[in-house]
Amino acid sequence: MDRMEAIVQAGATRLTPVLLTALSTILGLVPLAIGLNFNFASLFTRLDPQIYFGGDSAAFWNPLAMTIIFGLSFATVLTLVVVPAMYAIVYARKKKPGRVR
Repeated sequence: MDRMEAIVQAGATRLTPVLLTALSTILGLVPLAIGLNFNFASLFTRLDPQIYFGGDSAAFWNPLAMTIIFGLSFATVLTLVVVPAMYAIVYARKKKPGRVR
């Protein structure tokens, strides 16, 4: 198989698992990032969750969740776009005539 065809096929093969894991983690962290809170004590005793935004713990968890979300988004773009592009660039440079190996 041609190297460029192999790069495209490898990118297509990795697309689904990388997107599924990144998106599931990002979507799972969104409630933490926006500061969504439940009162679990009243949820289990009176079936009243008392949903609210903010609170004392949101000051700590919000920046942490945002950092993970943006870091994972950036890493996903690097994995799906930059790495195959770098493979293609290295392959194109090796193929250049007159290049000493």
